[in-house]
Amino acid sequence: MWWLYAALGFVYLPHFTTAEEPKIVIIGAGASGIAAASKLYEHGFQDVIILEAENRIGGRVYTTWFDESWVDLGGQWVHGETGNAAFKLAAPLELLEASGEKNWVEFDIHNSKGVRLPLDLSQNLMALLTNVSGEANEALAGNNGSIADFFTAKFNIELQKYPTFNETLVKEVLKMFEGLTIATDSSDNWTDISATGYTAYQDYPGSNIVNWKDRGYGTILDVLMKKYPNPEEELPIMNNTLLNSEVVNVNYNATDKKVLIETSNGQKYTADHVIVTPSLGVLKEQYETLFTPQLPESKVKTIKGLSMGSAAKIYLSFEAPWWSSNRDLILLWDEMDRQEYENDPSKKWLLDLIGFFTVAHRPRMLCAWINGAGARYMEALPENQAFNEAFTLLNKFFGNSYNITRPTAYLRTNWSNNKHFRGAYSFRSVESQRSGVWANELAAPLLVDGEPIIMFAGEATNSQRWASVDGAIDTGFREADRLIELYNTKNPSQ
Repeated sequence: MWWLYAALGFVYLPHFTTAEEPKIVIIGAGASGIAAASKLYEHGFQDVIILEAENRIGGRVYTTWFDESWVDLGGQWVHGETGNAAFKLAAPLELLEASGEKNWVEFDIHNSKGVRLPLDLSQNLMALLTNVSGEANEALAGNNGSIADFFTAKFNIELQKYPTFNETLVKEVLKMFEGLTIATDSSDNWTDISATGYTAYQDYPGSNIVNWKDRGYGTILDVLMKKYPNPEEELPIMNNTLLNSEVVNVNYNATDKKVLIETSNGQKYTADHVIVTPSLGVLKEQYETLFTPQLPESKVKTIKGLSMGSAAKIYLSFEAPWWSSNRDLILLWDEMDRQEYENDPSKKWLLDLIGFFTVAHRPRMLCAWINGAGARYMEALPENQAFNEAFTLLNKFFGNSYNITRPTAYLRTNWSNNKHFRGAYSFRSVESQRSGVWANELAAPLLVDGEPIIMFAGEATNSQRWASVDGAIDTGFREADRLIELYNTKNPSQ
């Protein structure tokens, strides 16, 4: 009868004896792991622990204090409203601010010679980028290649209509468009991005740039754990989360169907079910040693075939804003300058820095966004070198138009360099398409006697909303629901 209660909207809590209480271990306290734990606790499961490799919870949701403000080193915006799990949780608590789509006048494009494009031209170019992107899903339907052919051909046709554009300027604008387009996928270039994957992603209605006001995305963790808005209702998740507990092996080979989990500090835990949430980057690096026995061939093929992208941020804080309010600064590379930087390994990463963006409710801050290979290179540099080179680039492009002051503070990300992440978020590549691998196979649990023993969650396991925090949350809920349904079936309600 549990299904009837569920259909009527009642929460059914399984009744366990001490002997029946299942032991559940969640590997990773990111958005998916916290979501899974919260739902399990809410549905009566008590023996749930999280093993987290870092010294904090959140994973790629990383809100930290910087120069008198909270900033997000990871997920920053809630993308879409209707259907978005994060929006559904946070909006009723008035934590979010849903902005309208950006007014194109707010984009200030300068080239690498320090010349500002007329604002009306900037407006037209950014409108073109948006319009062509809006046509892409329909145009790419049934395309088994990359997105590059469509975007290159379409932009070339449209840019030829500008009477002042010569062949070189068309090429320069095309590279600018490529950088702005691939930022959502964290790939190295748009020839890597699968057309099939691009069209499979589900966009949600509503604003795509919903911000957290003076808070950060980390607030969603407090909402999931019921710590916010009423701390007295907080679920016992933090009390059952072990930080600095890097899992090095998950052994699911025991004859008693118990799973043995071992951490790098020598601790061992047994479980009836394990929910594995580390990033795709970690799985790619550790799948051969992390599981005993090794994962099935189909799972390994999927881990290899899906792609983990790189993206990075550098926050710059100033004593006072010197730029025009709410105007993002976009980089357009002169072709000769591009070739010079391409040929200098120490400067090449700067070609992947696409702009310096304003930060909502932080009027003294700019955030530099770096794509792909440049992100990986920057995160491996000494901090001061990365900061100084980014600031030099800012002056190179915008110093003629603005009285740029020296930043009072810097902060950068470290996703690719950190062995607990090895990248920013997943994307569906041409290699994924070629290999015929998609998220559903990664999400499929490993079964013993028909029951899920090893389960997988995290943004890369979401077939429609990968690369998003809400997508990660949904997968945590999905795996919790899998266990709730299992034990509701095994222990039918009276």
